[in-house]
Amino acid sequence: MTTGDRFYSYMRNLRKKRGTIGEEQAYADVERSFHTCMAEFPEPLRHDLYHHFFDAYASGDRGETALFGVADKLQRIVDLFAMEYESKRDDLSDDDWIAVREAVDDNAHELDTKLMTYIMRFILGRGLI
Repeated sequence: MTTGDRFYSYMRNLRKKRGTIGEEQAYADVERSFHTCMAEFPEPLRHDLYHHFFDAYASGDRGETALFGVADKLQRIVDLFAMEYESKRDDLSDDDWIAVREAVDDNAHELDTKLMTYIMRFILGRGLI
């Protein structure tokens, strides 16, 4: 099972139990799952990325649609950092890619060169460098 598959599995389980847990717990589960799947990366990078997507997609509307919208975007990030990103399914905004670029730049000293090159190719392809 890939890292992206594991995150997807966590979110599928969250959908099943969504009616039995409160909204705050659901958001905490998404955050915990994201940090678990991204555990090999620096905490500041994980923190910055999670909060970018939370602020961009759920800070105003905290309903179920926003919850799973955040989860969907975070799954793209998990896939990206696992080097399994599907560019044909790229629905990240320029602001999202800029947040990724900044997080990678800020943590470059702790990231693998191969991974940074992989991610920067997508950012360069969007003309954001």
